[in-house]
Amino acid sequence: MSHNLSRDVSFVRVVNATAAGVTLVTGTHVDSSMFDGVLFLFALGALTAGQATSVKVQGGALVNDSDMADLLGSAGGPIAIADGDSNKMIAIDVAMPTFRYLRPLILRATQNAVVDGVLAICYHGGKLAYGQPQAPPLDATMKAVAVLASPIAGTP
Repeated sequence: MSHNLSRDVSFVRVVNATAAGVTLVTGTHVDSSMFDGVLFLFALGALTAGQATSVKVQGGALVNDSDMADLLGSAGGPIAIADGDSNKMIAIDVAMPTFRYLRPLILRATQNAVVDGVLAICYHGGKLAYGQPQAPPLDATMKAVAVLASPIAGTP
């Protein structure tokens, strides 16, 4: 068992910053097969009054995403974003996914909504690193992970 979060997760940037607009933003899928769950962290920017924005997650079994379907959950559908939610974040945690591939969607309509990005945190990668001392490999969207264990003040 590791004692820091970064050894148990894989971070994947699945949506880059997206300018104000009213178009659908479809994220890149992540392969959840080696993890116990995926938490999608949606970062919102400025929202124009009257906007109709919501977020959701889809899942599918095919790598080409042709079979993606909305996931049902306790929220009962997409999570609606209020006008006052500018610069806030929303997390959707897909625990024990039944689909191999998962992707986030941001539905924007009526007025402009800025998207700062979406991060997928694939967690409990024990299926990937079981019995091995290393953490899950870095995704291509991740530059580096640094662990500071009991750090003291000072210049290296």
